[in-house]
Amino acid sequence: MQTLKISKVGDSLSIVLSSEILEKLQVGEGDSIVAIEMVDGIKLIADDSPGERLLQRAGMEAYSKVVNKYSKALEELAK
Repeated sequence: MQTLKISKVGDSLSIVLSSEILEKLQVGEGDSIVAIEMVDGIKLIADDSPGERLLQRAGMEAYSKVVNKYSKALEELAK
């Protein structure tokens, strides 16, 4: 986990992402990232794909959370 500092740039606020975070996102200058609101916070992902693929990723993350949280109940329902 890294703490990011918020700075004022003109009339806006900004954050600086470390080279480690940029490498994990596989983005660089001029690229775009997407902020997705999750139940437990905000997730940043590279905007390297059309919107449909972004929705699929978010859907798979939601599916994974449900499966992990309710695995025993799902096993019982599968019987």
